Amino acid sequence: MTFPLDINKFRITARYDSFNKQFWGYNGGWHRALDIAAPEGTPFVACADGVVIESQKLKDGANTIQVRHDKDNHISVYHHNQVNLVKVGDRVKAGQVIGRIGKTGFVTGPHIHFAILTPDKRNLLDPEKYIVQNTMNNKKIIVQNGWGISHVAREAGYSDYADESRWNYLARLNGHATHNTFRLFPGMEVVVEENSPKTETPIQIVNNLEEEKKKLEEAFKNQISKLEEEKKSLQDALSKAQSLSVDTNVIKQEQTPIQADNSPKIDLSKLQLESWQNEAILTGIADFKSDPAWVSIVTGKQCLS
Repeated sequence: MTFPLDINKFRITARYDSFNKQFWGYNGGWHRALDIAAPEGTPFVACADGVVIESQKLKDGANTIQVRHDKDNHISVYHHNQVNLVKVGDRVKAGQVIGRIGKTGFVTGPHIHFAILTPDKRNLLDPEKYIVQNTMNNKKIIVQNGWGISHVAREAGYSDYADESRWNYLARLNGHATHNTFRLFPGMEVVVEENSPKTETPIQIVNNLEEEKKKLEEAFKNQISKLEEEKKSLQDALSKAQSLSVDTNVIKQEQTPIQADNSPKIDLSKLQLESWQNEAILTGIADFKSDPAWVSIVTGKQCLS
């Protein structure tokens, strides 16, 4: 089974059991269908295999289609159509285009009013729950002639099959509020147990994606905040380092080592001695090296022995 429109793409404007004052007069009323808004002319599809039992324009001008399902005899209703593309007696498949979205009848804008009727047309079910239940791998039982809800409960293996609370449980599994509105007929499929894993509804999928998106956005914000803090910390450290810096030329000068004097050393005493010896020769002292008197000639001082 499927929805007549992709509810992940088009907006649901009113759900089952929502209070709708606008369409029911001053005192208001409960909405027993699913409204999905879409541009006028958008094609919509049948939700299940079945046969068209109604395709007409009602007194209020609204085009409507009804399809009785092969599987469980329930009836899907498609209302406010721009045009009906099927006629009574046509067989349709789930997913087959059967009409186009319109705003015929009493409406404020283009949308489809999608409803699910019980086989006897006495009760309206929640369309979302009905579609989901029929796409799940649930345990089901085929109703036989003369069966009531207690027979179904007993066949399902419930030990408390005569308990009214069990009947209400079965009713809710099949889209009814209580067992008082849950009417059975021969050949009808009744869900008696929801198996796991359960298929998520499109609404649940969207909600889960929104939650995941929020978590990712929060994680991204936290990461950005952490990076901003690290950036500020680095900027503060750089600013502090710059405030403590000094003239690099001064540092170089202070750190320049005193170089050793590698120039040749001059023995002044030797130079002085040679000078005196030259003076002694000029004055006629022949043996100036052995005569200490030459010292006095040059320096006028007493020679050291």
